[in-house]
Amino acid sequence: MHTRSRSATLVLAGLFTNLSLVSASPIHEGAPILAPVHHRRTASVVSLPSRGEVQHSIETRHESHSSHKVFSAAFAIAQSTRVASKYNKANRRESDAPIHQAGNVVEVDTTSGPAIEVHLSSRSEPFGVTQEPFDIQSVNATNAQANPNAKRTATLKVTSGKEGLVDYNDGIDILYYGPISIGTPAQATTMDFDTGSSDLVMPLSSCNGCNGPMLNTANSRTYVVSKSSFSIEYGDGTGAKGKVATDTVTIAGLTVAGQGFGAITSVSGGFGTQGPNAGLLGMGFPANANSGKTPFFWNLANARSLASNVFGVYLRRNGDSGSELCLGCIDSSKYTGSLTYFSLDKASTYNTQYYWNILSAGLTYNGGTPTGKFSAVLDTGTTLIYVPTAAARAFYAQIPGTAPWSAAPGFYTYPCSASLGTMAIRFGTTNFAINQADFNVGLTAVGSSNCVGGIVGQDISDGSTPLAIVGDEYLKSWYSVFDLTNNRVGFAAAI
Repeated sequence: MHTRSRSATLVLAGLFTNLSLVSASPIHEGAPILAPVHHRRTASVVSLPSRGEVQHSIETRHESHSSHKVFSAAFAIAQSTRVASKYNKANRRESDAPIHQAGNVVEVDTTSGPAIEVHLSSRSEPFGVTQEPFDIQSVNATNAQANPNAKRTATLKVTSGKEGLVDYNDGIDILYYGPISIGTPAQATTMDFDTGSSDLVMPLSSCNGCNGPMLNTANSRTYVVSKSSFSIEYGDGTGAKGKVATDTVTIAGLTVAGQGFGAITSVSGGFGTQGPNAGLLGMGFPANANSGKTPFFWNLANARSLASNVFGVYLRRNGDSGSELCLGCIDSSKYTGSLTYFSLDKASTYNTQYYWNILSAGLTYNGGTPTGKFSAVLDTGTTLIYVPTAAARAFYAQIPGTAPWSAAPGFYTYPCSASLGTMAIRFGTTNFAINQADFNVGLTAVGSSNCVGGIVGQDISDGSTPLAIVGDEYLKSWYSVFDLTNNRVGFAAAI
């Protein structure tokens, strides 16, 4: 049994993830901003029951639109506190070295369904080569038209898979979660797929107060626990503790044996009951893994087992089905137009890549002057958008009738009746719109004429440049591609 001597402490944002979707178009500087267009879509999704009590972000009323519901100040404060805990790493220094660990053994599911073998050029390293993201629709077309009887073999080492995500909506889209299996034999559970953190967090059946389905370690012959401690600590007093462990994990038919994770045995302050998911699966960079274990996606990439070292995220809104994670692939049926890519920005974080972050000139309103430079972390594990306080102040100053919300620091209110202009984030010379329906998170109080905006002022830094945490409020409108081979993130208008 392998053990680690150091204690691993994970500090991250809450398990709230707000993923859904509206279509929008990128706007080049000087061009008019196009309003998001709503489309009805159909897509298969794994049906999962809700479990446990869920913290409400909206005080429930009978109206269905968020502008008719009251946004909870307590929820707002809790989310801001958790974002601060996740990203304000005051002890981080330029000399901090990333954690390196050899990739674990990867097994490929050979039990069901035909598959087409995808050939990649040979290479000594899994990253750093020019390779366009693999479109799963091309496999579907080939499979259906050219080779419908393709034989699946145990030698298949390059693959990809899609996983349906469920949108938990409680007045606003709070949480998106999907199925995984863990252990041998496999035990089904659910995870929030979080691009802003790098650890897999899994509650054990011995945990009192955790959401299920939990891992019953007695029933897994591949479970191995170490002596290293693991903890999650939030600034709002919630947290969880356990040990670093390993077991076999499968997602979308892709299996990693000996995947490291935080095995949770105790919780405090209601941790783990914020949503219907059981745990959290971080998809950030290994340098940010407090467990010292290589993240699941990196293990697949290290083993050269993916059609391409990317994953695509498609997010719906308003509780609709069809949200999707494409692992090792993109899905061109989920967006229109072309993907626009931006290079990752490790210079802003002590020249070490902790997050999926890219440089931005700031927020824009009606195509005007950007509010100021920040490095934007694309975070599926955060519901709203958090920007430097100066950027938030400059942004809201352009909207008549806005004021700081006294009930929740960093939040602003505006007249619900206001005719809002076009809000966007500028990447490169392109303004990427934020849908107004997602920006409006609800009323300040029952019967109030003021609404709360979903762009929050909060000063966060993990290096030389201020960070902005760009969550699901933005990602719902944009199909997002996280490309490890080419160290970039891409956006296209989601359908």
